[in-house]
Amino acid sequence: MFSEKRLSSDRGWTLIEMVVVVGLVASLCAIGIPVLSAYKIRSFDARAKNDLISASIAQETYYIDWSTYSSCASAALCDAQLPQFEPSDGVQIGVTSATSNYFVMTASHPKGSTTFTWDSNNKGLQE
Repeated sequence: MFSEKRLSSDRGWTLIEMVVVVGLVASLCAIGIPVLSAYKIRSFDARAKNDLISASIAQETYYIDWSTYSSCASAALCDAQLPQFEPSDGVQIGVTSATSNYFVMTASHPKGSTTFTWDSNNKGLQE
């Protein structure tokens, strides 16, 4: 009478196969998402560190011109006072102390995990 033959187009996924695939995808996501967020934090820290190094070079340029260091307290003021320095988006940078002989600057990013300090009197970048 009727043949029980299956056509090749009738084949599909069984419930067990679907559960295994979903389990594998979920475990890969559980591993990958924390690693990705750690990379993002490190990238924000790198942005702050690079801005601090650029600002310290701009401070030395300012010193050559004015024989003193700038005492800019925020990223906007540092952008206005220091030649050839433009802070990256979100980076909070400022001079915590400045004299005619040395300066101390800090930089951080709200989405980062570290505040970096540059002390020109104590060998530059403090890590």
